[in-house]
Amino acid sequence: MVDIHHTFSQFDADGSGEIDTDELGAMMSSLGYKMAPNQVDRLAARLDSSGDGSVSEDEVRCVVEAVAGFAAGVPPK
Repeated sequence: MVDIHHTFSQFDADGSGEIDTDELGAMMSSLGYKMAPNQVDRLAARLDSSGDGSVSEDEVRCVVEAVAGFAAGVPPK
């Protein structure tokens, strides 16, 4: 499984614990997902559960853990 903290930290340039859409796009690209800008915008909107306009490490972690659990057959919390 991907080390979320390590990967996220590489793209959180100011160490704020949040990334913008440009940083999210770069992070997804580094993970092998080539996305058009409008796709990154839509992904950011879905990940941003707090509605503050940026994506936090915790928001990314929740999604990654849910997907990993789904893939492993573990029901969501």
